[in-house]
Amino acid sequence: MEFKQYLSALFAQQGNNEQFTLDQKIRSEINSYIVEYSLIGTLGTNLSLGSVSEASAVFVKNIGQSWNEKKAPGPGTFEQGKYAKVSFNWNVPLYQSLAFTHADNLLGFPQAASTKIAKASADFNDGFEADCWKKIEEHLKQQLSDKKVVKDLLSPTISDRDVRHEIIALGTALTKHIDAKDGINGIKKSDIIIHVKPEVLDRLSESALLGNYAEQMFVGGQYSIATVGGYKVIANKYLTDVDAIACTNFSAASMVNVNAANYERLAPTNDYGIYYEAMGLFGIAYPTCFRYIANA
Repeated sequence: MEFKQYLSALFAQQGNNEQFTLDQKIRSEINSYIVEYSLIGTLGTNLSLGSVSEASAVFVKNIGQSWNEKKAPGPGTFEQGKYAKVSFNWNVPLYQSLAFTHADNLLGFPQAASTKIAKASADFNDGFEADCWKKIEEHLKQQLSDKKVVKDLLSPTISDRDVRHEIIALGTALTKHIDAKDGINGIKKSDIIIHVKPEVLDRLSESALLGNYAEQMFVGGQYSIATVGGYKVIANKYLTDVDAIACTNFSAASMVNVNAANYERLAPTNDYGIYYEAMGLFGIAYPTCFRYIANA
């Protein structure tokens, strides 16, 4: 069920009630819809959540353990389990507060709370995603300039086959990634996701090499998904200075919390008011698990 249909069903259950406040359970379900159908969420599906408070969220990083030679019977010497915790703070909440007068309603102006809240949610998610991807690009420029491949994937001077080669090479480089601090000694293909500009995915598609092309609906729009050389490749409209980013499904944490979604009559009048409030959380958990292509 699409998010808008889901909200419409919720409001339909209220009948002719003049007041409707989404409770915590339903707001949590809305949160899950937003995260499930977001692009930034693909970078944290394999990241373990430790705890959440009103101030922050804590994520647990599973650090690799050492190996020892088996020289005698028994379990040997037990090693302390290695874990690391990273904490990210919630952003300042944003809200929309709007009202329709009784006269507006008589003239046929929209009163459908579900439609307005669905729009508010989609707009919030779109702005949140844009901000998150901007922060990722800033991180790449400032911290990982040595992991950049300088290439213009949209240049007419390179072929579609060359574009495919560069995309696959980006993922392959990440499979060989080593980070002793985070206990990473290579990354599985199944954990790697490559986000590319939509125009880049168009070039891959035009090369007739995407036999298993598929599409999936996300909140805020429809994004193409394909598998190229064994890597999941996703069209990402939020990329600006970077043509392609190879990352993992545990690279970054993102969460959205809908604090309030209310619809009520503004007594003592017959006017109606809608209030929507949400906040987001984002942080890079594994700073070195990225490879990218930019034309400069």
